Amino acid sequence: MRISRRELGCILPVALAAWPLTAAAQSSNAVEGIANYAGADRQAMLEASARRERGLLLYTTGTQIEPLIRGFERKYPFVKVTVQRGTQADIARRALTEYRLGYRKLDMFELSSEGLILIRDANILQPFRSPEAAAFDAAAIEPARHWVVVRESYTGIGSNTKAIPPARMPKTYDDLLAPVKAD
Repeated sequence: MRISRRELGCILPVALAAWPLTAAAQSSNAVEGIANYAGADRQAMLEASARRERGLLLYTTGTQIEPLIRGFERKYPFVKVTVQRGTQADIARRALTEYRLGYRKLDMFELSSEGLILIRDANILQPFRSPEAAAFDAAAIEPARHWVVVRESYTGIGSNTKAIPPARMPKTYDDLLAPVKAD
């Protein structure tokens, strides 16, 4: 799988923006400055910081991000991504506990918006800006710029047309609650 510029453009700023340039840069003001830096040398600055850091810690709920990580590491071979997996609840609990204990090694999350809300509300996430955000619909960007939705999942209703006549098929999720009588 090839990693798209759009995906890299959103992942790199999220991944690298939290990385301090120096030990003194670990204050929230310094991280905010990095995460929202818009100078012409932005990419070079992020990459230089990543070279010094050499690693990235990602918390995620599944394995679906593996092709993206492999593409990221091919493009940025100087960054090794370490992945910690768990359920949304486990990741949120772990992040909150680590944050309260002063453990600041976590660089980014790959979770659903619902999973990020608890973490955001605990003021753990740093808002960021990326020039790649212009490629996304405004509704995909969390209002305070804590994350960008890079994929969506959809569900639908399917019916067995041999068992249920088309005129009596459920058309809404509420219709699924009403039993269909056999002919």
